[in-house]
Amino acid sequence: MAPPSPIEPADGATVPLASLSKLTWKPARDPDGKPIGAYHIQVSPREDFLHPVSPNFDSLIRSGDTNWGLPSGWLVPGRIYYWRVR
Repeated sequence: MAPPSPIEPADGATVPLASLSKLTWKPARDPDGKPIGAYHIQVSPREDFLHPVSPNFDSLIRSGDTNWGLPSGWLVPGRIYYWRVR
C-alpha cells in the first residue's frame, strides 16, 4: 500500500526552497502489515510527473527510511515543484 500521506512538506503546501532540506512521509506497510523496505521518490515541475527534475529526483531508496534529503543546487528558488512517494 502507498504511504498514507506526506508529512513535510504537507500536501498542497508552499514552502520556500531555503527552508526545505528533505521530504518526509508516513511509513507504508505491505498487505501483511510489515514495513516497506524501499520507496520510489519523484520530484517534478509538472503535476503529472511526466518529467522529473533530473534522474536524481526520480529515485529508488532501498531502506525503510521515511525521509529523503534533497540534493542541493538542483531546484530553482521561486519555481513550483511537486513530489510524490510510493
